Amino acid sequence: MQRVLHRFVSAVLLICLVLAGCNNDDLSSGSSSGDVASGAIGFNTTENALTKGLMESDWETVEVPLSENTPGKSVNTSLKSSFSETASTAVASSASAYPSASALQTRGAPVFGTEAPAGSFGVLGYLLTGGTWNSTTATPSFMYNTQVTRTGSSGSYSYSYYPVKYWPNDTSDKVRFFAYYPYQGNGISLSSATTTGYPVITYTPGTTVSNQIDLMYAACSAVNNKSTETAVSLSFNHALTCINFSAKLDSFFSTEKVVIRSIQMTGIKSSGTLSLDSSLSNPWTIGFTTTSYTASISDGSVVPAANQSLSSAGYISVSTYNGYLLLLPQSVTTSNTVVVSYTVNGLEKTVTYLLPSATWSKGQSINYRLTIPFEEIANCYILSPGSKRIIPVGIKGNGDATTASLAGISTTHTAASVGVLWETTSGLVTCTGFNATSQTVTVNAPLMNQSGNAVIAAYSGDSQSGTILWSWHIWVTSYNPNTKINGTTYSYTNTSGVTNVFMDRNLGATSVVAADVNTYGLLYQWGRKDPFTGSGTYNGNTAQTVYGTKTVTTSAGPISIAEAINAPNVFYYNSTTPYNWCSTQYDGLWSGTVSTSAKSIFDPSPFGWRVPSWKKTGTSASPWIGLASYQGSSYWSTNGYNWVTTPGIGFWPAAGYRGNGSGALDGVGSSGDDWSASPNSSYGYKLKIYSSSVYPEGNDSRANGFSVRCVQAW
Repeated sequence: MQRVLHRFVSAVLLICLVLAGCNNDDLSSGSSSGDVASGAIGFNTTENALTKGLMESDWETVEVPLSENTPGKSVNTSLKSSFSETASTAVASSASAYPSASALQTRGAPVFGTEAPAGSFGVLGYLLTGGTWNSTTATPSFMYNTQVTRTGSSGSYSYSYYPVKYWPNDTSDKVRFFAYYPYQGNGISLSSATTTGYPVITYTPGTTVSNQIDLMYAACSAVNNKSTETAVSLSFNHALTCINFSAKLDSFFSTEKVVIRSIQMTGIKSSGTLSLDSSLSNPWTIGFTTTSYTASISDGSVVPAANQSLSSAGYISVSTYNGYLLLLPQSVTTSNTVVVSYTVNGLEKTVTYLLPSATWSKGQSINYRLTIPFEEIANCYILSPGSKRIIPVGIKGNGDATTASLAGISTTHTAASVGVLWETTSGLVTCTGFNATSQTVTVNAPLMNQSGNAVIAAYSGDSQSGTILWSWHIWVTSYNPNTKINGTTYSYTNTSGVTNVFMDRNLGATSVVAADVNTYGLLYQWGRKDPFTGSGTYNGNTAQTVYGTKTVTTSAGPISIAEAINAPNVFYYNSTTPYNWCSTQYDGLWSGTVSTSAKSIFDPSPFGWRVPSWKKTGTSASPWIGLASYQGSSYWSTNGYNWVTTPGIGFWPAAGYRGNGSGALDGVGSSGDDWSASPNSSYGYKLKIYSSSVYPEGNDSRANGFSVRCVQAW
């Protein structure tokens, strides 16, 4: 374990001996520098007075990987220890990441290294009669907000100010000095010259990043150096938390050009007061007002597009020298987010990351490490309640050309509009900002505490009269199977030695609690991408109510692939052999025929997941082989199989099914079926559960509507 020590930027305040007899209020008419008039108080620093041998940054540096709050390939999410002193792999100090200490500091740029800060700082001086500090009477009447300006070069700095002050004649009287940097910086408000006690700075960081400052402060003990000619040292402490960002690309990227356009932090406390009482362990009092802070290419706080060279090889800083966010120390939680806007080959996208719960400390430099997710094209998108995301609507599913060719359809189309087809709660999702040129739309889940499911569709014309070109399932849930923060998965190795990582719930489920109807999820006909609602009650065969322009209905089949695409809300039943919803038998609609098959264009799973297959490997075997050992009353509980402990794959509810004869619900609470992607002659393979039995190698008619429990893609 390595404790990374906080470093101070040091400036030395040299106060020269007064040789002439002057009273306390005497002023000279000139400015002061390294060579001062006899009896004047002077300021000076020398290289010898600085902290020597300090090669690391003066900031305590913390590296924090972030996990996107949207579907995608997961990143390192073991974040809890990232702010702990025991996390030696997560906390590091690096001098090479920062500019040299002698670089000129400007607004929006933090001070790095061990030099005194460039430019000017303000000084407050308190005359203490008898040398004793009394908070009830002490005021900065000796010096109030006096500007002290540094000139010269490293090792020979000099400081000037006006008007010049002199030491008290009576050496029993002392002066106590406080200082802050930068002088009259943006957002700084000092306590008045008549305020008694320790000085206080009220500070509000500028919302424009380039106007933010590296607020520093210093204090020293009361002194009178009239007779000793010794220097008085002021060590400047960083008062704020420095935030910067680095990024790398998901490993799925290959030749795509990715450019980060802007990075926004939301819900950040925006005002506070800083006491210059050096005895306080935490001198900050933070207010309750929050705001968002954005760094972007347009304001120069994010590296220009031409200079960005993001790759999957490692993290690269995307904060420019004056693009560090200098914010108030405060507590952040997962309600705070980082929203990144970026482009992939010119196509605009956004991704939202949750901040891990932590306390930002003064003097702490936090590097949030962003992994930019790959193009997350799929037939299902996960949105957490209250979030939004931009999705492409000009491409069908994941664009898999092999399956598209098999079904005789194109992989792309040109949408004229996008609208909500149906949703389980009115207002659960909205579609805004449709861009006909980029073929994108923003999908919003505005209800902060409401989970559920919806289907949106792209149309050839307006959303009332146009033909449906493609549709997507929007799964509104706080569950994210790609992160350890808010997602659980289960690994199961069947008795043929094949391992699959399963979600902890059925596709579309918003709960894993037994006896909760929300554990049932949605139902799917074999080979179709389109979800259909299950039961609205835990022990009843009545379908869940939906709202929208095209609610879930049933109709007699069979129909063609093209007809099914145009009517994603219609469940096509078929009571005649071979009991298929499709007029043509396609065995590879879910890519379950051979082990090397890529995820199909019709797979209903989110990005990074797929329908389980008997053909994951060259060994043809049910993904659930072996589960028959865990059947009967020992495992059946609350209308489902409780396999949480043994074999450790979660709760599997008896969600029932929609029958191939009429599309009506049946078996809710007493049986459950889960499709595989693999065909069995004119049928499809499945898992079947009853209260007394488990059948891992079942098969059934493709027109039936069964549950899907996704597995991690391979």
